[in-house]
Amino acid sequence: MWHPPAPDWERPRVRNEDLVVLEVRWGDVSVLLPGDIGAEVERDLTTGAAPAALQVVKVPHHGSAGSSSTRFVEAWRPDVAIVSAGRANRFGHPAPDVVRRYLDAGAAVFNTADEGAITLVTDGHTIDIRTMRGRTLRLKTNRSALGSRLSALGFRLSDETVDAQQSSQSLRPVLYVLPGGFHFLQRGLA
Repeated sequence: MWHPPAPDWERPRVRNEDLVVLEVRWGDVSVLLPGDIGAEVERDLTTGAAPAALQVVKVPHHGSAGSSSTRFVEAWRPDVAIVSAGRANRFGHPAPDVVRRYLDAGAAVFNTADEGAITLVTDGHTIDIRTMRGRTLRLKTNRSALGSRLSALGFRLSDETVDAQQSSQSLRPVLYVLPGGFHFLQRGLA
């Protein structure tokens, strides 16, 4: 979790840069929830980006032109980018250049303005995405892809494995992304 330094919380007027940023990790899956952060916080997040086998980014600031710098997108290298924006919104979110940056980085882009509500379900090794309009995507972890990401950052992938399902078999995180925001909850596998 990232947030502004302690003295910044004293400011009488809250800015987008004051939002709390969450990275939810479940097994081999990372979901970054940055809210409406701008360039200042994005720069801070590029140095703390630790790769996961599967990475999802809820696109900052609804995909506004001032968000998702090339440096930010390259640092996180998401497999999936989810934009939360209203249909025909007056701000023109998401900006076409922002969408292009994610596509150029190899991310599958989902936009609530086009797809309606988006549901992401993970068991920590697989991501299943389904939209209200019926678009689906399933991604599974790829250890060689993770090894490449780690190697690019100067890390080595260990041969030691941990069976995340052993301890977490009864829980499955679900992320619902709606035009007005997102909801994260945990539910049983059933």
